[in-house]
Amino acid sequence: MADCQQYPFLSPSIPFIGPLLGGLQEGKTLIIIGRVLPNADKFTVDLQHATGCGTDIALHFKPHFDDGPTHIVFNTFEKGNWGPEEKSTCPFVKGQPFTLEIHVTKEAYKVSVNGQHLADYKHRISFTLVDTILVHQMVELDFIAYQKPVTVPYKTLISDGMKSGKDIVIHGVPNADSKRSKSPATEIILMCL
Repeated sequence: MADCQQYPFLSPSIPFIGPLLGGLQEGKTLIIIGRVLPNADKFTVDLQHATGCGTDIALHFKPHFDDGPTHIVFNTFEKGNWGPEEKSTCPFVKGQPFTLEIHVTKEAYKVSVNGQHLADYKHRISFTLVDTILVHQMVELDFIAYQKPVTVPYKTLISDGMKSGKDIVIHGVPNADSKRSKSPATEIILMCL
């Protein structure tokens, strides 16, 4: 499968449904930056693909704030049926910003929140079939990107150079042993006016 360069979605509205160009690929990461609404009871991130009979969901990620202790449900919806749920603790806080990263490996989705590993969710449907992301319910979104992680220092050419109206968005999560940043996620936006 070809490696497609996909531009990030900036401040998308909810519900958000968008394509993952080239489908999910091993080694790539989905980065979702947003804020849980103060009155949230849940929100959902689904990685899905259309079938001849509807839509299958390879990864259903749903933080719950409503029934008992906060928790996250992971699941898969295939051929009209939900699989067994897997649950995890919930690091999301109502009213607070978050960075959710879903890294695709051959065996599983490696899920991190605010730079901390949360869970590995083993594939029940081949990740290569996934071509769409859906985010809905009680959350505001700032940024959704789908890309290969880069190491720093990073150097690249800017195609067509910097021009009026062009943005460069740099998002990163400080290393756990970092001594300078107190924020769970760092985002720098450079704009050429």
